[in-house]
Amino acid sequence: MAERFALSPTLFRDKIDRVNLLGVLGESKNIVIYQLVIDSRLLPLKNGGSQALAVKNSGHHGAGKSYPLLNSLRLYPDNAYHFISNGSAKSRYQLEDGLKHKALILAEAAALEARGDNELAYAIRSLVSEGSVGYQRTECSGTVLCKVEGPTSLVTTTIKGRLEKQLDNRMFTIHPDTSSSQTEKIITRWDNGGELYEMYNLSLDDDGPVMDHNSGNYGGFVPLAHTLTV
Repeated sequence: MAERFALSPTLFRDKIDRVNLLGVLGESKNIVIYQLVIDSRLLPLKNGGSQALAVKNSGHHGAGKSYPLLNSLRLYPDNAYHFISNGSAKSRYQLEDGLKHKALILAEAAALEARGDNELAYAIRSLVSEGSVGYQRTECSGTVLCKVEGPTSLVTTTIKGRLEKQLDNRMFTIHPDTSSSQTEKIITRWDNGGELYEMYNLSLDDDGPVMDHNSGNYGGFVPLAHTLTV
């Protein structure tokens, strides 16, 4: 089945459909870009460096940046990517399986913001653009060269418009769909998928569910829920 899926003449459309089936509404453009960037980890290194791509999804808190990404990752095996929320610049050198032909998924790009001499941003920038990054350290036995090999692609999300300048210049920038039509689709999905649970003697007024003081229980609308255990 995996081979048939990979050889499909409508591969990108199939991937969008699969992610939509996992619960993501719309976001077709962003889903395709996520897939392209993640797949670029497999491109070979050339004399000019790495061909792997990088992308950041920039938007406000709660705008829907992470949900399409996390569901896009469900189409890949665990060894296709390395997911982190933060880390030090030198933590990359301690990875047992390395980052060769993997996508680096950075949940929040706060550590890559444009502030001062950002060693982490430099390390990731070198890994993505050059295909490797290394540093020398001194031990009792002498000088040791620590190196991480790529190619490695990069996907991250952020609430910032720009990250560290040189890294930002090497990335695509996309944004979550916050249009009124997208919001309407989500609300409609909730309306069709949720249920109104009337627990005990729930009454409603203009402000919503009202507690029945005789029973001491609440009722309310639970989006996307089909069963509820009290």
